[in-house]
Amino acid sequence: MQRDPVIRSSRFERSLTALALAAVAMSAFGQTPANRNGQSGAAATNDTASKVIPAPAMNVAKEAPTTESIEKLIGARTAETSLISMRQLGAVETLNVWRTGGQVGAPFSVRSDEVITGARLLLNYSYSAQAVRQPAQLKVMLNGEQVAAIALAREQANAPLKETVLIDPRIVTDFNRISLQLESSANECIEPGKGDPLLKVDNSSSLELQAVRLSLPNELALLPLPFFDERDPRRLELPFVFAEKPTARTLEAASSVASWFGQLAGYRGAVYPASLNTIPKGNAVAFVAGSEQPAGLTGAPTPTGPSVAVITNPTDEQGKLLLVMGRDVRELKLAATALSLGATRASGQLAQLSPPSNLKPRAAYDTANWIPTNRPVRLSELSDARRFTVSPFDADPVRVNFRIPPDIFAWRSSGVPIDLRYRFVPKALADTPVLNVNVNGRYVDSIHLRSDAGGWRSWIRVDDKRIAERTLADGTLPGRKYLHVPPKSIEAQSHFNLEYDFDYLGRTTCRPVTDSRVGGGIDPDSTIDFSGFPHYLPMPDLAAFGNAGFPFSRVADLSETAVIMPETPTAGEISALLTVMGRMGESTGTPAISVSILRASEIATVANKDLLLIGSPTSQPLIKEWSHLMTWNVTEDVIRTPGVNAWDNVVAWIRSLGPEREKRERQPVASKRQSGDAAIVGFESPLQQGRSVVALVSARDGKWDDLLNALTDFGRVGRLQGSAVAVGTDRVEPLSYDTTYYVGELPPLTLVQWYFSKHPVRLWVLTFIAVVVLSFLLHRYLSGLAARRLRGE
Repeated sequence: MQRDPVIRSSRFERSLTALALAAVAMSAFGQTPANRNGQSGAAATNDTASKVIPAPAMNVAKEAPTTESIEKLIGARTAETSLISMRQLGAVETLNVWRTGGQVGAPFSVRSDEVITGARLLLNYSYSAQAVRQPAQLKVMLNGEQVAAIALAREQANAPLKETVLIDPRIVTDFNRISLQLESSANECIEPGKGDPLLKVDNSSSLELQAVRLSLPNELALLPLPFFDERDPRRLELPFVFAEKPTARTLEAASSVASWFGQLAGYRGAVYPASLNTIPKGNAVAFVAGSEQPAGLTGAPTPTGPSVAVITNPTDEQGKLLLVMGRDVRELKLAATALSLGATRASGQLAQLSPPSNLKPRAAYDTANWIPTNRPVRLSELSDARRFTVSPFDADPVRVNFRIPPDIFAWRSSGVPIDLRYRFVPKALADTPVLNVNVNGRYVDSIHLRSDAGGWRSWIRVDDKRIAERTLADGTLPGRKYLHVPPKSIEAQSHFNLEYDFDYLGRTTCRPVTDSRVGGGIDPDSTIDFSGFPHYLPMPDLAAFGNAGFPFSRVADLSETAVIMPETPTAGEISALLTVMGRMGESTGTPAISVSILRASEIATVANKDLLLIGSPTSQPLIKEWSHLMTWNVTEDVIRTPGVNAWDNVVAWIRSLGPEREKRERQPVASKRQSGDAAIVGFESPLQQGRSVVALVSARDGKWDDLLNALTDFGRVGRLQGSAVAVGTDRVEPLSYDTTYYVGELPPLTLVQWYFSKHPVRLWVLTFIAVVVLSFLLHRYLSGLAARRLRGE
């Protein structure tokens, strides 16, 4: 109940400051529309000769605040500029417009503690000659209000163009949508997929925002604000502050908090620059365990138990510190666990916490983000059921995102079963409509929406009573089909699109059809089922680690994971630890509250766990000690071909007689180390069979930026493959693909089949031996039988 006054105060300050800034908001990016000699809020760059048509007048405040009132409200706050691409806003592909009047765009939001003082759209686009057969223009709109109209010249058709469009910040709200609409006096259209679209907007187009950061009150009720704001689509960069030599238990507490922020950040990604005994500017998280606290931490309250607090950053009055505190490391861990699990509904500046008393160890594969693999799962469990209804015209596909454990073993299966239930209204259609099913962009099936009697028209004529009985309350007809998705189409992070293709009457003449009788939807009770597949994975597999944190994320709270840190970890090595923990939280949706952190001298105590090794060859002794187990020996910078013996040589010779495509990639790969290179290497734990080790190795002490970018940049994560990867500036280079062990279990018969499918030569040899032995036994039997007959027995 104490939260409302805080929120009202914050919103009041935002509104008042927004009014004050409105009069001078455009000064950073250019003059306001009223002062640009009648020009609109768009400025054509030198890259194009397109004419920018003035936008209609906007409704803005009639009287601007005085300069004195502005300075009094914002003080010495300085504006910060950020660039957000359309891809970051959710446009994973080029935005295409297929007909005149068509519209594309993307939503964006403004942080709760920011006021926008300037904005502009940096637009990269092109259009076809068909789009400009008649005079045409590209309208730019924000929240439905026209910002600018760009005239499209015929002579620039099919050329890549750029435009800079100024946006009046007074119309930017907390939640916004930027829209682009193609307008023409002629009706033009292209059937999707049957030609080039009329307009293409590249997803490299970006929105540049200039904002002033407001100071929020020191209030726990606002958490996770201001340290994380779900409205911010950018990668989270949140410094973590420690004493000069943090203990292993302190790092465990920090790992829990980092995984929680990683869980919140989700697709944005998160990095945590570590600061030892120095408090950086801006927002940060600091850890205090009795006398173990960063220097310069003034104004911090004294903990009386496991506690959290929010205070003003002593080095930056516009920043905040989130203090996770305890009188000792045990209480610090309790506070971090309670915070990570959301066990607090506290308000005020300081609160004492305690984690839930009924915490139980997590079972394998019991994660918040991964799809359950022990039962069929309804689509409504994976996505909002309100998105399953298809609009009548220009229907977007129904998209369902899901994650699966990387060790799902679907070898030689018919596929992943889907029980798809759907509905549609077949009125006002020129032909039989189709429901297309695609998984990760790969075609799976097309379902013709008709009755079993051979088409809905003939069926309706034959038995109107039956169709009336089957029609649902919303006027749609139900349908159902069992599908099997090919296993190769399924990835650790997957999505499938269910897209209705209605052939509208009048579609070919480009006349918009908005008949409400045309439409359909997907039944939320449709299911997808992974319960029939065992868990089994050839290892090492850095793709599974990069995409899903596997094998560590197999148990979501990381209770079966141990991180081996150097004796005295550097800030870069701690940042690497925290970034990996953030990726674990992002993957599983579960805080890593049970991870163990140790030094190399304590390795024997965690022999039964999967191991994450962090350090450099000079700081981490296990890297040198276990280098002989690595396919890429990072200490000598050589790639080793493991396990080569006489049998392997025979097999390799036989394989060399076959097609080139069947030869295994076991040859050493040359790699010249570059400045700042790092490595990620996977191998089987020497302490226990079936357990895994992933080593994050900095080739030079303190050089971790490239590796952390590789782990958090989802475009580069896809390059993490095989058993060893070299990471450098703007490069991720897989070096080895050797499989040396397996994790999981298979049914005995499947295991035998799988083994011999990977070793066919051994199957031939065993078959030959079996034939020889059986022939010998059969010969002995028949010879004995003949001898007995001769003796008359």
